[in-house]
Amino acid sequence: MRGRILSTIMDCSGVAPLPWLVLTLLSTVSAALYRIRPESTEVLVNQTVTLYCAFNGLAPSDVVNWYWYNPETDDKLYHISARGRVASEFSRHSIVGSSRRGEYNLRIRDVQPADEGNYRCSVFTVRDAGDARLTVVVPPTKRPTITGHKGPYVVGEELQLVCRTNGGKPLPTLMWYNGTEPLDPFGTYYQDAPLDDIVQTELRIPSLTKWEDSMNISCVADQGVQGVASQKITSIQLQVYYSPTITVPINSLQALEGTYANLTCLVEGNPPPLVSWTRDGDSLPQNAEISNSSLLIPRVSRSDSGAYLCEADNGIQPRVTGEINMEVIFPPRIKSTFDGEISVLYGQNVFKVDCLAEGNPKPNVTWRRKDTNQPYNNPLTLSPLNYQTEGIYVCVARTKRFPEVTREAFINVIGRPEVVTEASSVSAAGGDTVELTCTIASDPVPEEIVWTLAGEDGKKTTYRTGRTGDVFVKKTKIVEDKIQSVLLINSAESAHTGDYVCIASNMFGQDRQEFRVYVTDDSSDVVVIAAVTMGVVLGVLFAVMATLCLRARNIWTCRLSKSPERGTRRSESFSYCAGSEDELAAKSSLNMSSKVPEEELATIELQKLNGITTHRSTSSLNSQPVVISSPFTEIKRVEYSCFTTDRSRFRDEEEEEKYPRHCPYYVGELTNRQETVKLLPSARTKEDDDDGCGDTIGSDPGGPADIQAKSTDHYQPEAGSQTNFV
Repeated sequence: MRGRILSTIMDCSGVAPLPWLVLTLLSTVSAALYRIRPESTEVLVNQTVTLYCAFNGLAPSDVVNWYWYNPETDDKLYHISARGRVASEFSRHSIVGSSRRGEYNLRIRDVQPADEGNYRCSVFTVRDAGDARLTVVVPPTKRPTITGHKGPYVVGEELQLVCRTNGGKPLPTLMWYNGTEPLDPFGTYYQDAPLDDIVQTELRIPSLTKWEDSMNISCVADQGVQGVASQKITSIQLQVYYSPTITVPINSLQALEGTYANLTCLVEGNPPPLVSWTRDGDSLPQNAEISNSSLLIPRVSRSDSGAYLCEADNGIQPRVTGEINMEVIFPPRIKSTFDGEISVLYGQNVFKVDCLAEGNPKPNVTWRRKDTNQPYNNPLTLSPLNYQTEGIYVCVARTKRFPEVTREAFINVIGRPEVVTEASSVSAAGGDTVELTCTIASDPVPEEIVWTLAGEDGKKTTYRTGRTGDVFVKKTKIVEDKIQSVLLINSAESAHTGDYVCIASNMFGQDRQEFRVYVTDDSSDVVVIAAVTMGVVLGVLFAVMATLCLRARNIWTCRLSKSPERGTRRSESFSYCAGSEDELAAKSSLNMSSKVPEEELATIELQKLNGITTHRSTSSLNSQPVVISSPFTEIKRVEYSCFTTDRSRFRDEEEEEKYPRHCPYYVGELTNRQETVKLLPSARTKEDDDDGCGDTIGSDPGGPADIQAKSTDHYQPEAGSQTNFV
């Protein structure tokens, strides 16, 4: 029955006149099932495509057919194959696969656009016949074209480009790209409607910036069939001219003198700018080289410090410049502004030396004295100038980054000699050796060094190198840059006492220094003075005790003489308690005459000698002359009254009333500590015993009361520095 239906609906040409609905109804009769249904696919023209179809459960009587139908061209249904046999008009079609496994795949070689349409693989007994759409892709004949001004542009100008493509099936869509990114954020493009298989689009950027320079603009034609037809792309690189810009990575640098320096400006611009270098206010270093946008200085010198300018120009205004300041670091150096030896005049008030040093960083300049390291400020200021000033002074220049540098100057002081020895006094005993040293600083050396002596006798003596009597002047010698002259006195004696003067002279003048020499005759004088001092002290004590005893006796005797029951005669006690007016007057006179001014510091029988109060005993007056050192040159004499108590000396009562008498007691006060005093024994005579003063209260027989009343021969000073007194 199924064969009759097929024979009825099929004609000899193999084309089924009935619609697809009839085929679908017939296919539902079979019990076979699709294992692989045909799927729609795209194929590039002139390529080979296979449409797959396979069944399960086919009966031997089941016939698998392929049909083709293209409703866009006509409404006919074309029978391609049955049971694996293909109609002759489909010469490029074939059935491939294993029929035993139910595989009936349709293969089309050299696909042409006419092969496009709907394809069905079916069996009459299978419902829901599978249809597949075959699309034949025909690419455009050529790539898209971009027209319009492609550059170069200048910043600010408008960009307009048109992309066009011709043909292709399906017709492609055109899109603009910047590299791989769509150009939408960077501009506006317009898609025009196809016209005679021509598709075009336009790109417009109103104002270009420097950032659009070198942009890769692409026009892409895409037919929307990935894996079948590739995109067609046309690209251009946009050129946008803009004025140069300069970036200075390091605008300030330090370079060590003698090293390599690289000054670099980063320059940007289109077209690439030309870079030139200049130096502000000066020319470039002779050894400088320009490489691209860098200035190279192989060996930097201190004169290369300054501001360097790089200028970029590419014809697009404005020109731009960059500035780099280079500071050259170099160690300090002291300039030759002063000599190694500088002569100055002795006695000059102020002398200055300025030390100039260069270096970077700027050095700190100071001075120091070489032998003492005493610091000085710069400029070196010396005041006043003498031979102690002479020496080596060092100028020191210091910076933090380099070792210090120095320069020495010897300050040479020239002028008159200077005696540096201090004035002094020398005391020596007779026979001793006296040595006087005169140390002299002088430049030039003294032409002559002489010694002079102003003796105690007023004579002036000059000594030169060599021996003069007991005085010997040694040859001068140099000790520690100073000159020494030594005067030597062998076996000194009192004649050598005096002022010695050392005189040094040269062409600039002279200087002198005095030395005082004291010579005593005998070294035993000290012992004698000590003995005399002890005697005087003991004498004072004895005199005080005797005075107190006599005073007590007088008071006791006077009371006895006035007592009526004792019957004592007035004359017997007269010498102890005279009660008459004359007696009272005499006593008053004695008391008044005994007063001594406080500044004289003198009492009866007491003397002030060398600042020591002594009692003069008879033994001391009878001894040999003693020479002692005395601080006085002048003797002041004071007379003191005395009276006697010996009544046997009065012949009658009238003479007895004349008992008050005067006797010359003297106290010597010495005022110059540099004088020598000689104590001489008194010249005792018979008249001395008759002056009635031998028994004076507080005196010793034969003592000071025996000195002549009017004689002053023993109190006159001797010539020179000795003073005689008793």
